[in-house]
Amino acid sequence: MRILSMLIIIICRIVFVSASSMLPSMSISGEILEIYKPEGSSSCIASYFMCNDSMLCVAQHLNCNEYADCYDGSDEWDCIDQAADSFYDHFYRKNLKALTDDIPWGQCDYSFLEYPDLNSTCKCKMKEVHCQFQGLTTIPPTLPVHGISLLELTGNRFLTLDDIFLENLPPSQKFYLNGNRLTALTSGMLPLLKNLITLSLADNQVRRVSKNALNLPSLEHLFLSGNHLLQIDNETFYLLPNLTGLNLNNNQIEGFQLNAFNGIENLTSL
Repeated sequence: MRILSMLIIIICRIVFVSASSMLPSMSISGEILEIYKPEGSSSCIASYFMCNDSMLCVAQHLNCNEYADCYDGSDEWDCIDQAADSFYDHFYRKNLKALTDDIPWGQCDYSFLEYPDLNSTCKCKMKEVHCQFQGLTTIPPTLPVHGISLLELTGNRFLTLDDIFLENLPPSQKFYLNGNRLTALTSGMLPLLKNLITLSLADNQVRRVSKNALNLPSLEHLFLSGNHLLQIDNETFYLLPNLTGLNLNNNQIEGFQLNAFNGIENLTSL
C-alpha cells in the first residue's frame, strides 16, 4: 500500500502542475483575493488551502512559502518531504568523490598504511577507495582487506560476480559497481554481506534479478537504474528487510508481479 500511495502522490503532483493555470480563484470587484473567508460554506474553492484552526482560505501558491498566512501557521506545516530529500540527496551525488572534496587524493586512513601500493591502481580518500575506469576484470590485489567504508568499481569490465570476484571482494558499507557489463543477478551470486548499506549496480546490462539473489539484511539503498530489466518477479527484494530507497529508473520494465515488493516494509523512495 505504501508503494501504491507513493505512485498516487507522484501522479497527483503532475496533474496539479499541468492544471494549475486553469484553477479558479476568488475575486471581489475583479480583484483576486489571496486570502478570504468563505460564506455559507465549510470548504474552500479549488486552488485554495483551508487553515487548520480558522475558516480562512489561503491561495495555494502561498502554501509552504516560508511565511505564515494562517493564524496558526498551518499553511507552513509539513512542508519538508524528508523521504524525498533523503533519496535525492543520496542519489544525485553522481560523482562519489564529491563526498570528500576537501580531502586530497592519496590521503588514506592510517589503517591503510600497510598497503603502500593501493594508489597505484585505485585512489583513496580516508576510508573510501575509488577504482574508476581502469578496465578491471578482477579485484586489484592491492586493496585493503578491511576498513573500507566505500568501494567504487565504476566503469570497468566485470561480466559476472563469480567466485573469484567475491573471494577477493573486501567488505565495505557502500559498494558501487556502476557501468560494468553485468547481465543478470542470480540466486547465490552475492554472498551474505551483513554490513552492506548501499549497493549500486546502475548502468549495467542486467535483464533479470532472480528471487533471493539479493540477501543483504542491512541494505538501505539499492540502485538498479539504467539496466535492461523487463519484469520484476515475486519476492525479488524479499531478503532486503531494511531497504528504504529503491531506484529502477531508465529500465524497460513492462510489469510487476503481484508480490514483487513483498518483504520491504520500510520502503520510502521508489
